[in-house]
Amino acid sequence: MQKLRVYLVATTILAALPGLALAKTQTTTITREETITKTTDTSSIPILRKIESDRDLGKFDNVLLRSNINLTDFNKGNYTIFAPTNQAFANLDEDSQSDLKSANSNALTAIAEDHIVPGTVYLNDLPGNYAVLYSVSGKPIEVRKLGLNDYYVNGKHIKTNDTNNVGNSVIYKVDGFLSDPDVAVANLKISGKKVSILVPEATKQVITIESQ
Repeated sequence: MQKLRVYLVATTILAALPGLALAKTQTTTITREETITKTTDTSSIPILRKIESDRDLGKFDNVLLRSNINLTDFNKGNYTIFAPTNQAFANLDEDSQSDLKSANSNALTAIAEDHIVPGTVYLNDLPGNYAVLYSVSGKPIEVRKLGLNDYYVNGKHIKTNDTNNVGNSVIYKVDGFLSDPDVAVANLKISGKKVSILVPEATKQVITIESQ
């Protein structure tokens, strides 16, 4: 077994920022049942525009917009997003779906952060069949290649035939959640301030890639 170490910027420290100044408020319909108010003008954030315009990612877009993440940070760096599809949300049991609809912003922040990796990761460029990435929340994300262009993250299948590149960032659609959303909802009851997903330049994590 050969191991190759690749350094990508990642974080284990999340800096709390002051409350986000409100931009022009606008309302976006996510589904027939869900209407939310946006306090950030996402028209100037390309990666969010891409997610908003994808009919398969409306539920994840809802999570991002209701979270405490400072959304303008997406314009200040490159990111890899493993976005659960609407079907992934639909596959949750009824109690979990209900909990997500009423979840506070802290819980939604934790869910979103577990699916965002700092830096650009192109799966086809990863040497070997196994890699460990780190989300902005500091949690490991295991990537496995089981066949030609057949990738799984934390056991969930990636729709590699439906990948979106936005500048130097990339969005992968995933058929499930990389972490248990019920845990985030149960553990985070109190809403908080906006948080940053920007990565300190001096903070790096080692990604181990193994050829199997």
